[in-house]
Amino acid sequence: MTRRAKSNRRRRPKRPSALESALAEKALSESRLRAIINAEPACVKLVSKAGLLIDMNPAGLAMIGATDLAQVAGQPITRIVHPDDLGRFLDIHRSALGGVPASGEYRIFGLGGGERWVESHSVPFDISTGQRAVLSVTSDITERKGLEEQLRQSQKMEAVGRLAGGIAHDFNNLLTVIGGYTETALAELPADAPAAALLREVRRASDSAASLTRRLLMFSRRQIVRLSPLDLNAIVAEIEQLLTRTLGEDIAIVTSLPSGLRPIQADATQLQQVLMNLAVNARDAMPRGGTLTIETTNVPHDALRRGNVPVTGTVELRLSDTGCGMSDATKAHIFEPFFTTKEIGRGAGLGLATVYAIVQGMGGTINVSSDTGRGTTFTLRFPASHIPIEVVPPPPAPMAIDLHGTETILVVEDEDTVRTLTANVLKNAGYVVIEAAGPAAALQVAERSTSTIHLLLSDVIMPGFDGVELSKRFRKSHPHTPVLFMSGYSDDTMAHHGLTVDQYRLLAKPFTTTNLLQKVREALD
Repeated sequence: MTRRAKSNRRRRPKRPSALESALAEKALSESRLRAIINAEPACVKLVSKAGLLIDMNPAGLAMIGATDLAQVAGQPITRIVHPDDLGRFLDIHRSALGGVPASGEYRIFGLGGGERWVESHSVPFDISTGQRAVLSVTSDITERKGLEEQLRQSQKMEAVGRLAGGIAHDFNNLLTVIGGYTETALAELPADAPAAALLREVRRASDSAASLTRRLLMFSRRQIVRLSPLDLNAIVAEIEQLLTRTLGEDIAIVTSLPSGLRPIQADATQLQQVLMNLAVNARDAMPRGGTLTIETTNVPHDALRRGNVPVTGTVELRLSDTGCGMSDATKAHIFEPFFTTKEIGRGAGLGLATVYAIVQGMGGTINVSSDTGRGTTFTLRFPASHIPIEVVPPPPAPMAIDLHGTETILVVEDEDTVRTLTANVLKNAGYVVIEAAGPAAALQVAERSTSTIHLLLSDVIMPGFDGVELSKRFRKSHPHTPVLFMSGYSDDTMAHHGLTVDQYRLLAKPFTTTNLLQKVREALD
């Protein structure tokens, strides 16, 4: 009997069944999907119909401050949603459960506290037959919301700024007349006369109104900011004594001003106003006394460039009080113009709006942190500059000058009351005055005049053509006659008309009679 030779062929491997292939493919697909979801930088979460968290990727866990899924799985998702936004969140959830994808923005809390804005896109997701859940992709938009709020704030200020710029001219004309005639009347009355006391009150009210106009123009950034290298520590130290007198004995002022602070590009006067406004705001929050802490520090970061000026870091200014603090609702509005929590008559709501505008005008940022009953901290950051601080020698003592004169002055002003007041003040000081109600009339008067005109005193913005154009035409026939402009408009409006204080003499309205005579004498001399 012959044995069959053994075959050298290998046995073929057993093919997987269709079910095994399907299970393997499903496992691979789920593994790939899980890897993709875990790599997604946005939060991906699965929430049951009842609102319980089923699953969440690592980015989502990091967003809420959880270390692993076990911390939050099976918990109501609403526990991390801001109460004020709960209705918005539930609308999105219900819509997705009903089969309609939905999107929306709302705030969430982290497990350790802290509030963030998120934007969520939700779709229905069937986890099994008859069991529907909601799958959401949620992104952190806190930074974007902050930028949007800054834009809205800037737009509000721009709108009010346009209004302020429009009324400033007429308002300052009125204040010039009120203040001028008040001074004239006071000069003719004995100091102890009953009417003199009343007139002094009128003058104080006029000064307050003029200050209000300047603040309107300042917070609306209608004024040109003149930046120069400054030592922030020196500004704080300089104003500390004034703050001590202003805030009162029941408020202690503590400063921390480390050496080696970088210089910043800032406007010294406006920076002092920022400190004063924030300090007064802190005082009002501490009616029973407390502590105001002012700190400065260098905040290093990568070299930046602001315009053509290299910036090597950031300088931080922090003012903290131990006052009553603020609610979230109040914090959301504190930088808005005319918003105030004070009773009527105690504040115009421009203090913090002015601060906001000044800081932004210097290229800085301002943030506030506060809780009711726990005080408030304002943090201001300014770009540090490589430009060294220039040491300016003190100016020489001013020499006493005689404000009277006999020269001939051409006064050009389209507002009759202001022109009449100006002419009367100059005439009383001995000057010969020629009046003109506008630029065209001024050129005609100058052409017909037989006497020498020693000074052109002109308003800037008038019907026909402006004072700058008038001065150019006037000087064709009077090339050596000095020009003094007067205006109640803001700096940037003047610049738009080709007028800056570096190029021309300017008398800002409202002006006092003394200011007027001093400027005239300086121009003539």
